Amino acid sequence: MAYTISFNDVDLSTYGLYLSPSKIPYYPRTRISTAQPAFKDGSYFQNTNANGRDIDLTCSITAATNQALKNNLHTIMEILNVDTPKKLVLTDYKVTETAYDSSTSVVTPFWLALVDQNIDVSFLNKYVATLQISFFAPDPSAYGGEQTQAVGSIVVGANDVSVIAGGTTGAYPHITLTRTGATGGAAVSIRNANTAETISWNGTLEQNKSLIFYNSELWKVTNDSANDMSGVSGIFWALEGKATNTVTITTDFTGTASFNWYNRYR
Repeated sequence: MAYTISFNDVDLSTYGLYLSPSKIPYYPRTRISTAQPAFKDGSYFQNTNANGRDIDLTCSITAATNQALKNNLHTIMEILNVDTPKKLVLTDYKVTETAYDSSTSVVTPFWLALVDQNIDVSFLNKYVATLQISFFAPDPSAYGGEQTQAVGSIVVGANDVSVIAGGTTGAYPHITLTRTGATGGAAVSIRNANTAETISWNGTLEQNKSLIFYNSELWKVTNDSANDMSGVSGIFWALEGKATNTVTITTDFTGTASFNWYNRYR
């Protein structure tokens, strides 16, 4: 079966490139430990995570003329020449997901990856060439093809929000809190009961401005789009995969809350 590849939102079959077969290690080879930089209050945490995933692909490319083949190869090399991980999709590679309520759906996952080494090209004739491409995904898990969102309103005090995550492993949410009340001091605590972890922030939030917690490899909080880490303490937690997460948002202002994330697949 021939698969097509999309990289950085470009379908490479447009340039005659297909792959067959794909070789995706089901589990990464090693595990590594990483420590997050200490917060202002001196707290920190350490995660032990799976190492990045190698995705080795054998591809073929065809064209109507030798010059078209060379031009397509040149274009593909330019598309793949990135220095930060981009979305890699094997467009015919599907995952059947079973949700917590036993319902199923079929998703096309993607990895955030970049080319790990030189691309080997062999010309079979004037119109056909083969390529050996090795991608490296720093995050070994694949992401669901569509972003998921949960929204709700918040009042002064504790607000419980149910966030249903799919996938098979933890998902990293971006949590946006928008203040609708008057400008003033703000104390925020966001706790995931499923993981027993809490992230907190103290500072000033203006009316109709947003505070965003990037619970991902970014590990940051922005206040009206500007980095604001001075009042952060606790842990940037993940949603438990294939579960209903009970999240408690405790604030001293009124407004709205939204969670945005991609389900992740190990």
